[in-house]
Amino acid sequence: MKFQERLPHRKVCEALERTYGLQVTPATVLDVTRRVGGWLRPEYMRVLRRIRFAEAVYVDETGVWVDGLRY
Repeated sequence: MKFQERLPHRKVCEALERTYGLQVTPATVLDVTRRVGGWLRPEYMRVLRRIRFAEAVYVDETGVWVDGLRY
């Protein structure tokens, strides 16, 4: 929810309570996010290494709107 839905920690807490009846604090959501990130770091580094040493890398240069301006 934090990254896929781009929700702040407080909104993640609200969604978890509304959907699953799970009461957690924003600090708990932050802690879980950090622990999962640490657990996934080795896989992230493997993917990053594969990209860096790939013969070719595709880059999507699709523009994005930010504050009414296209970048």
